[in-house]
Amino acid sequence: MTSYATVNSLIQNSFPSDLDQPWKRDNALARIEILEKPPYVVDQASAKAWADLANQSARSGSSYVNRLAQTFKEIGCAADGTTYVISGLMRELDHRSGRDLERKLEASTKAEVAAAFLDEATCPGARGLSEENKAKLQEIRDRSLPAPAGPGTAAR
Repeated sequence: MTSYATVNSLIQNSFPSDLDQPWKRDNALARIEILEKPPYVVDQASAKAWADLANQSARSGSSYVNRLAQTFKEIGCAADGTTYVISGLMRELDHRSGRDLERKLEASTKAEVAAAFLDEATCPGARGLSEENKAKLQEIRDRSLPAPAGPGTAAR
């Protein structure tokens, strides 16, 4: 409130009353009117509702990614699936593709899907993959593995 009174007085004294364009002073005074009001007070009920919504959204984001990875595995590993399905999905898993999916799937999730596509015993769609596709899947899978400790590095 004292800030408002100070600024208001400064504006009143800076613009003479016989000013040929009084709207300039009025405009300046209108712009500082917000300073006259008490500061914003947090509405606790609204704040809690928004915080709860943010938490719920955060959880649903990770469940979306998990469901997306599960869907990839189901589609690629379907018994009636053929290797071209996995080949198409591999482009989505490859981190260099720059596609929107890259931002949705973490490296560990991509590695999980790639590992599923490499397991011919549980993924019928993987049977018959070319060696080139297997190598690409192994590369995607291995990206999320921690680097092996070499000489001179401390074990964690």
